[in-house]
Amino acid sequence: MNEFGKKLRELRIEKGYRQGELAEELGLSFSTISMYERGQRRPDLTTLSRIAVFFGVPLDVFNAVKKDEPEEKVAVTGVIPVYGEIPAGYPTVEAAEIIDYQPVLLPNPEDYFALRVHGDSMIGKGIPDGCKVVIRKQATAMPGEIVACRVNGDEATLKIFSQQGRTVILSPANSNYQPIIIPAIQFENGEASIYGVVRQVIIDV
Repeated sequence: MNEFGKKLRELRIEKGYRQGELAEELGLSFSTISMYERGQRRPDLTTLSRIAVFFGVPLDVFNAVKKDEPEEKVAVTGVIPVYGEIPAGYPTVEAAEIIDYQPVLLPNPEDYFALRVHGDSMIGKGIPDGCKVVIRKQATAMPGEIVACRVNGDEATLKIFSQQGRTVILSPANSNYQPIIIPAIQFENGEASIYGVVRQVIIDV
């Protein structure tokens, strides 16, 4: 049993879970949990992050796991939730449930969240369909920043923010799409809002 296996078993027993129960909670197989605890298999960084979040412990608890695994020598400060797809095309209702967790190297990771992008309207800014964007939570933006916005009630979109007088313009980075034009008053009265500003783009390979 390696150090990760020992710690996982310790946390599992402390929380009162059997191996099968823990596997079900984490969306893994019974055999995977068993192999983890026996030291026959080790998780990748994404799975490790999910385990840490489930038990409410920092990734540092599992530092010993990374010493002999080059692929896991990725510095992280924490993990942030990844929410359901946000469109990068025409606005649709955002699925506001957590679908994953993303390890990040950021100051104050609690100030960030991630969204899965759906659509190609931001391809000109290097944001392809299927990637994840890391967003800093804030209610305002500077011209030219890429924002995650709520518009038309509960619809969400990812666009380039700008403002001309009392009009907000949410522009795509793809000529196949049209800008979304919104009166600034809607952002003031709560009909529309900015969730945050994109700070990183993550493309899984």
